[in-house]
Amino acid sequence: MNYLQHRKLLRISTFVAVTIGLAFGTSAMAEQTASDDAAPVELAQQEEQQQQQQDPQQQEDDGLFEDEDEPTADLPGPIEDFVEFVTEHQREGIENVQEYTYDGAQNMADAMRELIPDGHDQLENNVDTWENRLDVLSTEDRPDFANLTSLLLSEGVQHLTSIQEVIAPGQEQYIESVQQASDSVQPDVAIEQQAEEVQNYFVASSEAIQELYLVQPEEEEPITQAPTIELVPASTPIILAQQEEDDGGLFDLGDDTDAPGEVEDFEEFVQEHREEGIDHVADYTREGTQHFHDAMESLIEDDDQAMEEQLERFQESVTALDDTPRAQYPNALHQTLTEGAQILTTIQQSAYPQYEQQVSEVFHTIDEFDTNRAIEEQVNVIQNVFIQASTATRMMGEAREAEPEPVGFSAVSSIDGSFTIFNVPPDDYDVRGYIADYQIDSEAVQ
Repeated sequence: MNYLQHRKLLRISTFVAVTIGLAFGTSAMAEQTASDDAAPVELAQQEEQQQQQQDPQQQEDDGLFEDEDEPTADLPGPIEDFVEFVTEHQREGIENVQEYTYDGAQNMADAMRELIPDGHDQLENNVDTWENRLDVLSTEDRPDFANLTSLLLSEGVQHLTSIQEVIAPGQEQYIESVQQASDSVQPDVAIEQQAEEVQNYFVASSEAIQELYLVQPEEEEPITQAPTIELVPASTPIILAQQEEDDGGLFDLGDDTDAPGEVEDFEEFVQEHREEGIDHVADYTREGTQHFHDAMESLIEDDDQAMEEQLERFQESVTALDDTPRAQYPNALHQTLTEGAQILTTIQQSAYPQYEQQVSEVFHTIDEFDTNRAIEEQVNVIQNVFIQASTATRMMGEAREAEPEPVGFSAVSSIDGSFTIFNVPPDDYDVRGYIADYQIDSEAVQ
């Protein structure tokens, strides 16, 4: 091989080597590019596998497992007990409907008390009275148990509504489901056949009470203003309250407010016959309508001539029942009860607008009375009318007795309760102090 041939061979070898190198480099680059494109996919798959192998507790913390609802706030003992009672029977069922009804109503009464703000003694009295009436549900195998249950559960809704109007005015939506559940309990269907309806009532009640407790406004700041003093001549009768001095030198509301005597007589009449039964229906209706008249008469003002005339006409209708022939008695009784309910509505609208629902219940029960059936066949309906009427008159009567007396002259006081009277004629006076939502015992001065 000469020199020229050797040089030519070297050039060819070099060219081949470069070509092979370029081809190899292109292939390597292509493989590297493909590998780089696949890297994110492989990395994501690896992270997903690691996520699946993660500890279950960590997954729960990350929100993969749903937690059970937890209470947003601590509930007072009686409310918590009511909720637990309802929840337990939802889980385990109801063995004895009568026992469940009585225990549920007792728990509900205790829970409602926790919602009542300090100083609202009338609401406390209403719940106490309702709880006392619940004792009739402790007697098993009563033939009228369903009827009593329907009435008492309905009254429970009324008291819960009154509490709602004080602590959460305008928030009626909390009570609507309770009212619907109450309406579903039928007075003429055996209570053993209405276990679900009764349970729905207590479920709705427990939920409403929880909601009302949580929406209550925060506790107000302690009272720092001095009480306003009023003077009333000593000859003017006033209602005294039991004096209890608190840490701030003011006084809490004392003894419970009672309704007028005629109202209490009506309520006692109704309660007595609920417990002992009714022997003679005609006598019961005659006495009941008379008590109804007397109770309403005690609710009107002495100078209300128009109302007095209406009551006089109602008294004539009540008296006429004594001479009504048997065949005409159902129709006459229905007319008399309706007339009484209309008068009660007039009284309620003029002086007690907050008790519209209670009067509506009276009309509702009267509507259930059938004028084509003998009164002996409608004892429960007649009794329901008087129960609702006595409840309405009692609540109005308590509100009437709680109204403040007319004020007289003025005076000033300091925060510690000491006072100075001025610019008043010589006389003996009863000095009464008041501040928002408080009633203070009077003080005799000369």
